[in-house]
Amino acid sequence: DVYKRQVEDTARQERPDISEININRVSFKRANVVFDDRDTRVYARVTDADLNLKASLRKGHSDLSLDFRNRNIIFWQDGQLLLRRMATELKTNLDLNRETRTLTLKDTRFSINGVALDVDGTIRRDTVNRAAAVDLTYGLHAPSLETVLNMVPESVLKREEMTTKGSVKMEGDVKGWYGKQRMPAVTLKVKIDKVSAKYDKLPYGIDDFTADFDAFVDLMREQPSYANLKIFHFQGAHTDILADAKVTDLLGDPDITFNTKSKADLTALAKTFPLQEGVTIGGSLDADLHLKCRLSSIKKQDLGRIRMGGKLEMKGLSLRDTNKDFEFTSDASLKFIGNDNLAAHAEINKLVLRSKLGNSNVEKLTMTVKSTNPQDTTRIADMECKFSFCLLYTSPSPRDRTRSRM
Repeated sequence: DVYKRQVEDTARQERPDISEININRVSFKRANVVFDDRDTRVYARVTDADLNLKASLRKGHSDLSLDFRNRNIIFWQDGQLLLRRMATELKTNLDLNRETRTLTLKDTRFSINGVALDVDGTIRRDTVNRAAAVDLTYGLHAPSLETVLNMVPESVLKREEMTTKGSVKMEGDVKGWYGKQRMPAVTLKVKIDKVSAKYDKLPYGIDDFTADFDAFVDLMREQPSYANLKIFHFQGAHTDILADAKVTDLLGDPDITFNTKSKADLTALAKTFPLQEGVTIGGSLDADLHLKCRLSSIKKQDLGRIRMGGKLEMKGLSLRDTNKDFEFTSDASLKFIGNDNLAAHAEINKLVLRSKLGNSNVEKLTMTVKSTNPQDTTRIADMECKFSFCLLYTSPSPRDRTRSRM
């Protein structure tokens, strides 16, 4: 017994007391990662991910330095595609308190398609609820109109120097439980207040730009998700655009309300924003529209349930992108009337559409359409249409063409 106790004491003394483990580098290059959470019905795929990690593991606290970037992320829930074509970059220092089971984000920079956000907050493991309590806030790293315009794909808008004045705020939070059949909710608030701006090399600028937008998304659908554009007001370059919109039931069958009263000189706007080579816009547009419908009514062409009123006039309107083989030109006047039905009167002097999906060419078309609101749950709606046209040409594909002349 004495010998056995001496051996145990000797072994205990020789056993090293490791108080810290340093991991100098863990690296992954061009990795593809799939995240499939069947409890929350969330699927994500990360493409071409690069990761550099450095850690210091101690008894009370652990520090983790993380540098991550990827080329694309696609995000699905319940078989519905919610996000795609999203390149991200994350640089952060994480502090793990083992006693409180809390992960704290420090000096965190998160970029989405080149737009940098500052992120702060904590993620705490709760053993009672068997979930993680997420409490994160984020905001634009450099809040300015230039940063907001950088959200427009570079394939459309060049990155050039500009001068701006005014207030821009973009912030939100991610709060809630993450665990089995639980996902945190996300909020977003964007406020642009009396901003003026001008690109240094262009003759026209933005005289006054005001916008107020907020959104709430609950992937678990315990609370209604929505997007609310309270005001969008743009003035400059012989253009005055005023609009508001609201979308409720965002993750179900979105209920859309949209109103606008706008006059736009697209020829002048082409001299306001630095469009890429091959992208051109021109002509004028005058709109006074009011729309209310479900997104499913638009997708299923359920015209009897679309409420629209107002007018839309296009004179010499042209939108072209030679890089994507797209062209749209129009001289047309559309008028929408009716509260309980969709009624429209269209006068098209010329309309040309060329794209990879199909081609259309209308030289003269006058049409009056009236639909009745269906009284039951069927999609069938009575429709009356009176029209006359000079030339109508459509080509969905090279093998399927239709040409008519009257």
